[in-house]
Amino acid sequence: MAPEELFDTFNVEKIMLEDMLSFVINALQSELRVAKRILSPYSDVNELTLELTKLFETVETVKSHMELTREILQVETPEQVQEVKERYSAISEEYGKILCKEDITCVPAKSSMAFIYHKMLLGMKKLFSECFVKGVYGETQIINTEENVNRTQILIGKFEVARIHFPLMVALKKDDLFCLEKSSEVWQDLYDSVVFKQINTKSQIEESSRRIHFLIRMSSVVVKRCVENKLTPSVGLLANLVKDLMYYAVKQGEADTQRLLHLMNSKLDTAFIVWNLPEKPFVSQFLALRHVTLGSDNQIFVPRIFPKITKELILQEYEDGTFNKIHPINKALLPGPGYANNRGQVVKDIFTPSEDKVPVRILSADPLNLREDGLLSFGGLKHRVKKTLHGSSVNDETAIVIHIHGGGFVSLSSLQHKVYLARWTKNSKMIHFSIDYRLAPKNQYPDPLDDVWQAYLWILNYAETVLGIKTPKIILAGDSAGGNLATCLTLRLIRAGLQAPHGLLLVYPCLAVDAKSYTPSYFLSIEDTMLPYSLLKLAAHAYTGEGFKNSEDPFITPIAASDELLEKMPPVTILCPAEDPLGDDNWRFMARLRQLNRNAKMIVHEHLSHGYLFHEELSNYDAYIDESCEEIKRLVSIA
Repeated sequence: MAPEELFDTFNVEKIMLEDMLSFVINALQSELRVAKRILSPYSDVNELTLELTKLFETVETVKSHMELTREILQVETPEQVQEVKERYSAISEEYGKILCKEDITCVPAKSSMAFIYHKMLLGMKKLFSECFVKGVYGETQIINTEENVNRTQILIGKFEVARIHFPLMVALKKDDLFCLEKSSEVWQDLYDSVVFKQINTKSQIEESSRRIHFLIRMSSVVVKRCVENKLTPSVGLLANLVKDLMYYAVKQGEADTQRLLHLMNSKLDTAFIVWNLPEKPFVSQFLALRHVTLGSDNQIFVPRIFPKITKELILQEYEDGTFNKIHPINKALLPGPGYANNRGQVVKDIFTPSEDKVPVRILSADPLNLREDGLLSFGGLKHRVKKTLHGSSVNDETAIVIHIHGGGFVSLSSLQHKVYLARWTKNSKMIHFSIDYRLAPKNQYPDPLDDVWQAYLWILNYAETVLGIKTPKIILAGDSAGGNLATCLTLRLIRAGLQAPHGLLLVYPCLAVDAKSYTPSYFLSIEDTMLPYSLLKLAAHAYTGEGFKNSEDPFITPIAASDELLEKMPPVTILCPAEDPLGDDNWRFMARLRQLNRNAKMIVHEHLSHGYLFHEELSNYDAYIDESCEEIKRLVSIA
């Protein structure tokens, strides 16, 4: 069978895993044999030869994983499986869960093998063809250039990802969604709740994404140079930006290489500088020019007056075994209505910033005077007159939206998310609250969860009496890390027996924060511009730190939530880009909700990747905004 057929991801169900393994093993072995033969007599030890040697070692390890898997598939008894593991003693411990060949999960392995073939094996062939060039007299020369060194290091990083995930991939639980054939009843039922959309063609998306990808490459390169030259980001950016823009605008390929190298080798304290660049004053002021003008944009500071979610509390719940069960909170611990009796003092307090409060941005299409009873003030009277005259052209008081921003738990704020939040506010006619939770790594789990818990409960209980903003229905929305916090907050409210939101809108959410978990879509992060694997790993570590049960705690990894909690989930809509490295966990979550007969819908956007709501450059960008607004309105209507 030709490689094109063998690694056709659309026909992966029909292909034998052994055939795919054999082809890749033989191809890797052939490439390594030729490369080593060329390198062996070469006496000049330089940076490229050293990096090529590291690449050979990494590829050999990945090949050993494949060989072990293939040999297990070829034997029959547990004793023979043990013999195979003994021959691969260096990696056998990673396959402890595999006791017979039936324990190997073929479906995810086959889809990942196709990715390894297309994105890594062929890349290695291309690298070798450019590193080893025939000389004038027929001898092979090794081209030791900085570009070849850099590309070799990047390829090492890609194979390292494969090395980490291969044993996780072949040892998935048999009941995992991605161990089932797509023709199975589970998948066919799941497809009934999923809408596949193609607003733009692949070529349209690639064309319109070039600008944002160029800016990402440039910001990564500039930060890399700042770190290398020991400059502060602000000084370094101003000093080098013009020069770097001129240089890398011409050499965009080199800029991309430098970006990948920076991400691969980033340290915790510098890796997130790029993500936080939009928060720099001169950058944020420039980006603010893109925002839609609203009638009101206020910021309040909510006190933490509700029972706190602390690390000590979470660890106690682990010990008690109550962390994944409904466990109503003692209502006597909650503040009563008396908190808002002295409204004047409360209003003064929430407009006074403090480190022990949670910042919350309030967006409205119409002017609000929140210091005077909000919609009950003179401005509120004008609002009601306008509503009578113009109907839906002014704020809709049937519901509010509480939003939690993304940024990998480590970056950004509500201000940067106004690029789409302002449009949501204007289009939906609903008042939006956006919570600025504390960021990791300075504030790790559960601090950000506690912030959104405190802010949500304050809005639920006091927005009307203090601000004059009614909350008859609440739609909770979040993107990326914010989608995680929105889902975890909902589960936490359900666990505590408190009022959950009436609907959830999750935009490319992160529904598993666990370095030991695996889905086929994780391999997309090897080359993803917005969400590379290196940052995924660093962000997960920065958020959760040590001591937590990442794979079991539903307030870290929502797909681990018990049926008892999920049975009470409100209606959910997930907007999922088809090329999102986090996308497969969305499918897992949807499968759980479907099995429990919950009202859940997922829209999959063909060809899109993570973070698309930030891409105003996308063709038909307004169509994506309109769609998300329609989903918010739909959730309100069915609540």
